[in-house]
Amino acid sequence: MDFKNLWESIPYPGFVLSKKYKILSANSFSELYCGTSLPFIVGRNLNFFISEDSSIFDILSKVKNNSAAIVKFDVGVRWRKREFENFDMYVVSIEAGSSILLLLHPKKFFRQDG
Repeated sequence: MDFKNLWESIPYPGFVLSKKYKILSANSFSELYCGTSLPFIVGRNLNFFISEDSSIFDILSKVKNNSAAIVKFDVGVRWRKREFENFDMYVVSIEAGSSILLLLHPKKFFRQDG
């Protein structure tokens, strides 16, 4: 299976983070929410794109030392280059606890007419 194609097929922002929330990988849909390209996203800390007052960081701190997944609904996220938005959030520790997978499913989708 080609996991790169699987990763890129997720139609909402996805991130693989270090335990200190450095972005190790992001899918292409994250570019729309971060407001920049993947080469600029990867390597930055998540708080460069999401304000630290967002409850997302409380949830991330709970999963980084736990092997259980956390699913939260209607989580408020304050993007630095976008308005405040609500997401359904899936977070799980991966790679034997060395990384965190974060998937953010927007409560409202936007259309790109082209």
